[in-house]
Amino acid sequence: MKNIKKKIYLSTINILCLFILTGCTREVNNRNMSIIVNGEEIKGNFTGTLVDKLANGEGNFTASIDDGGWIYTGNFENNEIVGSGTLQEYTYKFAILNNSFDVTYNGECLNGLPNGKGIIQGEIDGKSFEYDGEFLQGDLSGNGNVENYPYILSYENYEISGLYTGEMLNGELSGQGSFADIDNDIEYDYNGGWSEGKTSGSGHLTCSNYIVHFNDVDRTGTFDGETNNGMADGEGTFEAINDDKQKYVYTGEWRNGLFNGYGELKYVNPTEDIIDQIGTFTDGNFTPSPAEFMIYFSGSKNANFNVSKDTESFIKDNEIYFGEDAITNYPSNLIQNVSYEEYAKKSYAYPQLFIEIDCKVEGIWEYERQTTISNTITEIYGNIPGDLFADFEIIYFGALPEVYSDAKLKVTGIPVAYGSMTNVLGGQNACMFLLATQIEVY
Repeated sequence: MKNIKKKIYLSTINILCLFILTGCTREVNNRNMSIIVNGEEIKGNFTGTLVDKLANGEGNFTASIDDGGWIYTGNFENNEIVGSGTLQEYTYKFAILNNSFDVTYNGECLNGLPNGKGIIQGEIDGKSFEYDGEFLQGDLSGNGNVENYPYILSYENYEISGLYTGEMLNGELSGQGSFADIDNDIEYDYNGGWSEGKTSGSGHLTCSNYIVHFNDVDRTGTFDGETNNGMADGEGTFEAINDDKQKYVYTGEWRNGLFNGYGELKYVNPTEDIIDQIGTFTDGNFTPSPAEFMIYFSGSKNANFNVSKDTESFIKDNEIYFGEDAITNYPSNLIQNVSYEEYAKKSYAYPQLFIEIDCKVEGIWEYERQTTISNTITEIYGNIPGDLFADFEIIYFGALPEVYSDAKLKVTGIPVAYGSMTNVLGGQNACMFLLATQIEVY
């Protein structure tokens, strides 16, 4: 009997020791208690395992309404959220542009902080803000997508406040996205590629304060078009005012932030001495081809003629014969024998031909002007020797250092049109407009 009592006594002692060593463990459901989250004590209801009245292991905690009413599911250790879990409707302060905003988080967490995949939502400056992506210790990290993210974009000397919607990487604007200004002073709407918070790759930009850095001046105006790495590149339109207070619009091709390629620069309500520039541009300058220059020249207030489509096409097809380094060996059937009188009578019948003429120089002017084939243009006004009424207005791409007034020339070229030029007295002199390919002094 004594042995039995002794065994019972020892068993009781062992159970008591085990209880003391392992603690008091019990399962609870919606137990009203406080939990430690990031060093802060939060009141709410706990469902899970209590060890010595402390939350441990896997469980669920719903914060009180006063503390936000958010829900945590995951691991606990001695009444503190520790390890992996998930958060629902968790509110916290999220820092953007040196300001803190209240946001709501739903997603994975670690030690009570957003970590892993999740979504934050909030309202910033009256706009709904959302980020859906990856987090690390409460901050944006990895890949994600954001909507109406406040951002300050640096452009030239401007700091433009706006909202970004698109892809992000490690908390920076990266990938494809759009930015719209919220600054009333500057319109800046961009949609395209980004890298490390800057516009990158191809995109489309509308900007009211776009700056074009020409060789001799910076011009600020309105741009709408394609970009590459934040610079105008591709097709675009630029509207500005020049130093003469003339408003103009350029529509055409761009490269490296400048007019490059084919474009049309047209003036709004121009004075009579200003001519629209339509044709080839190089690094912001109008550099016309021979055909483009003759069309440009036809817009001069002193010239009265038109370039037909057939003649324009013929000039383009024979550009190898223009310029100081042009081909001078003409095919035998290229040059035709048409008299001045015949051409003047019906120039429309001869839109595509070369002719040879004899000419006495009455006036000659040389201009430094960049074109597609030359940096100099020479203008000659003359007539057939002995015939004062057979006048020519000759354009030559290149310099003629040996030619002066009264010189006699043999000129080969394309008759462009028959029209008239304004003389020094303000009257009109009828003349043939000839685009010269070769000039010889005799």
